[in-house]
Amino acid sequence: MDNHDLDFEMPKFKPITQGLGFNKVKKNEVGANEFKTKSQYRKATVLQQNELSNKLKGQVVINPNVPPQVPSHLAKKREDNFTPATLQIESVKITSKFFSWIIDFALVVFMAMASTYIIASFAFDKVTPEFVFKNSFLLFNITLPLGLFYYVFYFSMFWKTTHKTMGMVLLGLEIQSTESSKEVRFNQTLVRAVLSLFSLLTCGVLEISGLIDAITWTKVRSKK
Repeated sequence: MDNHDLDFEMPKFKPITQGLGFNKVKKNEVGANEFKTKSQYRKATVLQQNELSNKLKGQVVINPNVPPQVPSHLAKKREDNFTPATLQIESVKITSKFFSWIIDFALVVFMAMASTYIIASFAFDKVTPEFVFKNSFLLFNITLPLGLFYYVFYFSMFWKTTHKTMGMVLLGLEIQSTESSKEVRFNQTLVRAVLSLFSLLTCGVLEISGLIDAITWTKVRSKK
């Protein structure tokens, strides 16, 4: 029988190692043919090795081109941790602060002068304009300590109880704590009132620079 009479093709034999997983190409490996130069291939290989070592160590490989994603529950918790540097509060114009302080300062001066008049009326028979002119230094020594006491007491108590003074009510302002508790404490308002006196001596530099806000962990904001 002639070999040409056989109508079948010879089977194609494959290596025994093919199909067993030995010749599978790893997708994550970088081939040398994909780069034009050897230096590009070496850089890519080193980068791949570093990423693999970081993953084995349990580290997260950070891509500088992709911003980090913060989980929603962690982001909300981070927003609750207020600090003077991170807290975002609606800005208040310095003119609004100044006019509200003028109103409150006028009230404090009036209370101090009224108290001085009452004390002088009990201490002396009659308080006439002539008496005030002759004893102005004495009356000033009575009015000044009363004014300082009323100033600190007025601002600290109103800021603690209502978070706003009379002047701040008229201009729609209020005090807010920049701490995580969000509740203004008495020691914060007391220190802020004392520092505002020193700010008066420095022509408002402490208030304008924001040092009072940073020291007392409080801030003036527009009332919503």
